[in-house]
Amino acid sequence: MFRHHYLPLIAAFTAAISSPLMCAADDQPVTPCSGPGGSEFDFWLGEWEAFDTNDGSLQGREHVTKDYDGCVLTQHWEQQSDRYKYPGSENRMRGTSVTARNSNHSTGSWWQTWVDNVGSVIVLAGGLRDGVMVLEGLPGNSSMRRKWHWKPLEDGSVHSWGTVSSDDGETWQTTWDITYRRSNFDNRTPK
Repeated sequence: MFRHHYLPLIAAFTAAISSPLMCAADDQPVTPCSGPGGSEFDFWLGEWEAFDTNDGSLQGREHVTKDYDGCVLTQHWEQQSDRYKYPGSENRMRGTSVTARNSNHSTGSWWQTWVDNVGSVIVLAGGLRDGVMVLEGLPGNSSMRRKWHWKPLEDGSVHSWGTVSSDDGETWQTTWDITYRRSNFDNRTPK
């Protein structure tokens, strides 16, 4: 009986002390997210103004930080236009996402959960494809398939667009297309 109660504890302890994440070769502590691929989405960090890519109108303001020992990107979005205002509401859309890298899951190495004041809860997964971060909604999560894209541009801005498909990926429609430009109050130096 003694043996059965302590097996999970012994297994967890053994895994912890044998983990390659405990220390680097020079005995310096390593965070779980400091390995290869952990900075793939860092181009999105900072203070942003988001403009409609087609007509140049201001669509939103956004603040993206890296939190929890560098493992989580936290996004705070405030809509500056009435484009996505919930019908009958006086409030413009505001939302938050948390994005984290998980290299141990077969669906994708990056996961994002978006929530907002219009009642949306969207879960996406994916990764970097040809220089573009592409996160896709999980099957069965909605009747619509979603893909969200972020492409860093040479001038430090980011082109971002979302697409949806109602026919299981046969055809895609663009639902938003914006270009993030660093805000004047962003102290972070572009790479």
